[in-house]
Order: sequence, then structure tokens, then C-alpha cells
Amino acid sequence: MKQVTATVISNAKLWGEYGILGRRKYLGAWLIWLKCPEVASKTKPGQFVMVNCGEECMLPRPLSIHQVNNTDIALFFAVLEKGKGISWLSQRKIGDNIDLLGPLGNNYSIHPESHNLLLVAGGNGIAPLYFLAQDALKKKYSVTLLYGTADKKRCSISPQIKLVSATEDGTVGHHGLVTDLLPEFADWADQIFACGPTEMYRD
Repeated sequence: MKQVTATVISNAKLWGEYGILGRRKYLGAWLIWLKCPEVASKTKPGQFVMVNCGEECMLPRPLSIHQVNNTDIALFFAVLEKGKGISWLSQRKIGDNIDLLGPLGNNYSIHPESHNLLLVAGGNGIAPLYFLAQDALKKKYSVTLLYGTADKKRCSISPQIKLVSATEDGTVGHHGLVTDLLPEFADWADQIFACGPTEMYRD
């Protein structure tokens, strides 16, 4: 864990408005790449960073590490209406500096006897699980990713990852919830890793 200054390499809006949380609209989703060798060299799937989001935000924002590429890390995040801190992050330009603390938190733990890993991502829960999928494939695990979203707006997934999709409106893959797919794959899996909204764990 270390307080560091990262430099923005790229910051792309992946899509626009796509839903509501409580009474607040989701204004879009972003993928930001940061040059941050101090964090990239130490982070493991499942960990996160605390991001300082400008002088007007007293508290830093926790964001899961979505990808790592040599000295760089990627953060995937959604911006909510009136979300001052994350909105600030979405407006950063190439070359801007961002202060952050990390890596923090416990990483995902794969049992020594496991081989088949089932990853279940609901919506923004793809953020940490994509990093896990990439890392597990490099270590020769067999990985299947169940990825559920409200509609076809979603992160790009590497073709190396076996992907099974679900959308609530039926535009991509299974028409329904991602948890509907679990019975088909549960017996195959040695371990299951899940990340998503609270409602996903109740289904």
C-alpha cells in the first residue's frame, strides 16, 4: 500500500445514460488508464485503490482495479447524477495527475486444487472480475465468465475468455438475469467468484 501520483494515459466514455440507482440516473460508464508502476507491480485481482477526486471532495473514492498492463492500471467506473467525485474523475485529460492510495483490500484466493473457475459479474461488478479472468488464464486455469447487464451496453471482453451473456431486455444472450445461468455451470466449477449488486446475491 502506497500513496502515489498516477498519470492519465487515456480516459474514454464507453457509453451514455443507462439506468437508475434509487432516484439518481447513471450518466455513463468510463474506462481510464493510468501510468502507475508502483501499484501495477504489486496489485492482485480483487484489490482496489482509493482515488482523490479533486479539492472539492474531502473523501477519496474506492475503485476496483479492472486491468493491469505492465506499468499501467485501468479503472472502470460509472458516473451517477450529482456524483461530484466520480464525475471529476471522468473529466480528467491525458497527462493529468491523480493521487491515489493502493493497492488495498484482500485479493481473490484460488484454492490449490481448483482448475475450473466460474466468474459471475452483474453490471459494474465486471470491474474486478475481468482482472481475475485475465490473470487466471495466464496461469492456465479454465475460466468461464457469466456477464449480466440491463441491455447491450457493456465492457468489451477479450475473445480469450469464455463468455456467456445475459441481458434483462434480451438484446444479448440469455433473456433474463445472470443468476439464471448458474444451474447450468455450477457443477462444472471448482470455485465460483461473484461481484454485482446486492440483489444478485438474493436471487
